[in-house]
Amino acid sequence: MELKKFSEYSKEEQKNLLLHWWFYYGKSVFSLDELERFEKIIDDDAQHAFDMAVVAFINNNDTSILLSTMRAQRFEELEKIVRDIVSNASYLERKEAFEGAFLREIVTTLNNDSNNMEKQGISERVVCELYRSCLFNSNEIKDGIPTEDFSIGEGIKATAIFNSKRLNEHKEKIVNIIDHIHDIYLGPHFLQLCVDDNGLLWTGNHGVVDQLVQLGIATGVLEYTVPREMWEYLPEKLPYVCVNKEKIKTEVVGQRPSEFAKIIGKYRKQ
Repeated sequence: MELKKFSEYSKEEQKNLLLHWWFYYGKSVFSLDELERFEKIIDDDAQHAFDMAVVAFINNNDTSILLSTMRAQRFEELEKIVRDIVSNASYLERKEAFEGAFLREIVTTLNNDSNNMEKQGISERVVCELYRSCLFNSNEIKDGIPTEDFSIGEGIKATAIFNSKRLNEHKEKIVNIIDHIHDIYLGPHFLQLCVDDNGLLWTGNHGVVDQLVQLGIATGVLEYTVPREMWEYLPEKLPYVCVNKEKIKTEVVGQRPSEFAKIIGKYRKQ
């Protein structure tokens, strides 16, 4: 990503930069609810979220100041303090320098992380492209039913219907990505799947993590450690996953199109 003023980035780029700061510079363990709250702050007012990050940065603080105020129900107080700081004359005099130093830091680390992840084959882009490649094309569906064998990938938030043939074509790539997840063979929690084996964040988007899980489930490489009905008793009501080593090298055996209506009915009832 090119270094420029924050206002010159697109909304998506602004969000990626701020989420990178949230994950990469965070020292405290956060919940999915807290992450989603920060994402909402960005969506509502990216400039304000950026101001909070810059103020924390120049005071040698990380994301922990945001988390602590969230948990103490005092986040609105922090917001007011930040607004007062960034409108203060002394801050405005050095505004360009403050923001420039912050952006230089996070853009550099974001680019380094992205380059390293691309080299080892794990990145948000790679997962999204694989996911799209394994879905059915419109010309492979007739009257709402796949014309080729299909496999179900039951994720956390969504369930995908994949073309079994293409899952087999891309299975080696899918396994390679899964292999690069931090502690994947120790049964990590869903929220830990966004970290690679170097301890770096490969995506800040848990929707993309869910796509990888769907691919893993559909190929049989990934499994949930407990059934869905037990998730409500787990941290954040989200599952732990594990690798089924016996399925790493086996061929994906899909369902026949004639079985589609019966099988998909189960998921439509959920």
